Amino acid sequence: MENLFLVFIALPLVVGGAVLVGAWLLAKIMPGDAAMAKAAAAAQAAAVPARGPDYARLTPRRKSAFRTGLAVLLGLALLTIVEFYLAALGSVALMFVIIILKAALIMVFFMHITAVWRTEEAH
Repeated sequence: MENLFLVFIALPLVVGGAVLVGAWLLAKIMPGDAAMAKAAAAAQAAAVPARGPDYARLTPRRKSAFRTGLAVLLGLALLTIVEFYLAALGSVALMFVIIILKAALIMVFFMHITAVWRTEEAH
């Protein structure tokens, strides 16, 4: 039971956390960082935005998408823990419900399945 917990719950959470931390660090060191933007602005007479003209306008949308992705990640982790304990109890019917919920979360938030039914004007 301990090994199954480590393999199916603890290890994916650690790896997922490492991926999130890595993505955050990568975003911090990418060209166009605030420190680099200040140095570039000091070097140039006419300062050009380091990340493009739409960066400031799209920042709230990116932050919202990050929070949504994090909430979905935590939801999937919670459903995986519940599924693990249901498997230990031998409840196959409830496991199917959990599996369908997890599949729905993945399809809606990561595969954007709702875009299939949108009209072209809604894009």
